[in-house]
Amino acid sequence: MNGSTTSTCICRSSVEEGTELAGWSRYRRYAAAAVAVVLAGGVVVIMLTTVARSASAGFLHIRLNLSATSDYTSADPALAISPDHDRVAIVWVEGYIQSKTDSRGHVYLRAASESAGGLGNRIAVYTGDESACAFDRAAVAVTGTTAHIAYTVYNPCSTPQYTRLYYQTCSLTSGTCGSSELITSTAASQYPITWVDLAVDENGNPHVVFARYEGAPRVGKIFYAARTGGAWGS
Repeated sequence: MNGSTTSTCICRSSVEEGTELAGWSRYRRYAAAAVAVVLAGGVVVIMLTTVARSASAGFLHIRLNLSATSDYTSADPALAISPDHDRVAIVWVEGYIQSKTDSRGHVYLRAASESAGGLGNRIAVYTGDESACAFDRAAVAVTGTTAHIAYTVYNPCSTPQYTRLYYQTCSLTSGTCGSSELITSTAASQYPITWVDLAVDENGNPHVVFARYEGAPRVGKIFYAARTGGAWGS
């Protein structure tokens, strides 16, 4: 008492202050790390967006007139992409006579590669005429730089006596095709073949499915054939 004033000091020890400063320092470090992660994520997003935009501007991502014919009818296209996603191959049938409606005739192939940076010229897989012509949809698969193609031929073209199913390979680098292989042949009046598709297994063996009509009245049935040891199973 004695007229003096007593003041209360609310003080923290140096240990307490040190603890608080250490906590604040850790908080700043965590916050900086979180910001860095967010920024890094933003950079990744930006990079992915840039890659996507770059890819979308590539030649494989714009519309192209692949057949580029005005007086001949092109129809029944099919496409396949290589297992490494670098190459795309497209096949179609195209009329051998100048017609706005008749696509019976040839089988053509075109291919493109992202790494090679261009679209190749069209390749004549099969050339038809009145004696024999490709008919209906061809099918294609790709392994490495090789296109595997299956297609149906009517013999003769206008009034077929036979329908024949063929398999053939073409190089996507040289643009040349090997010899055709006969898968099966049927009498057109009894067992016409149409609607073929194929795939290639890990050993490079092609597998083919196709529709064949038979009986009276005609009933469509699905058939399968595979090539092993260089020969097609019966």
